[in-house]
Amino acid sequence: GEGAGFDDAPGWSPRTGVLTAWEPGHLDWHGTEAHYRASKDNIFRWQVEGDHRILFSDRYEWAEAIPLNLPGDHNQRNARLAVLAAQRAVGTAPADAIEALGDFAGLPHRLQCIAESDGRRFVDDSKATTPTATCLAVEALAPARIVHLVAGGRDKGADLGSIAALAKTLAGLYTIGECGDALAARAEGDAVLACATLERAVDEAMQRMEDGQVLLLSPGCASLDQYDDYRQRGEHFRALVQARLKVGVGT
Repeated sequence: GEGAGFDDAPGWSPRTGVLTAWEPGHLDWHGTEAHYRASKDNIFRWQVEGDHRILFSDRYEWAEAIPLNLPGDHNQRNARLAVLAAQRAVGTAPADAIEALGDFAGLPHRLQCIAESDGRRFVDDSKATTPTATCLAVEALAPARIVHLVAGGRDKGADLGSIAALAKTLAGLYTIGECGDALAARAEGDAVLACATLERAVDEAMQRMEDGQVLLLSPGCASLDQYDDYRQRGEHFRALVQARLKVGVGT
């Protein structure tokens, strides 16, 4: 049936499996949302009695915010799932797990602040390859009208309308990659600019940025139209920003 195709996969699942989110993605490869959902659910397929299945919809036993170095409600949800997984898997007390998370600085290319200059911040979220991830990144850096967003790349079959709708809340939207022109055409406002390349997007944004604003690379799309992977895209963003700060571009 639809979503099948895993019969040849190894018959193993982790003793503790965690599903952090369900959003349509990679539909250019999966073909249907049902197949994508089945692929994610596959992490639980061979679990046995006594194993732990943890879902993003699970209830938590504490209401207080977890002290984190990472912004955004979605990172709070992920932290709660991590605490819940540690508690169920090895019996770690939630208070101990929460204390340990306080030192976690995050991973590269995931809402990573790569530079600060003259009151401006530069954030690499190149790992954001779905529209939902991009919307969450912008939300995490609220309030509105402070974010200059670079988005676009190779469309993976997801609807980019949610990114286009962000334009009215942004200080600027700079589109890149294969779907850049189409994304810019769907967005409304004077702050939308089709840039094609990351280099031009960074240049345009840095000329417009003001004190207290953020330049965010959160593409919402795959990188394979212009880069080997999201890591290379993020490293290019870092190099571009650092080179321009060194020579005073945009100051």
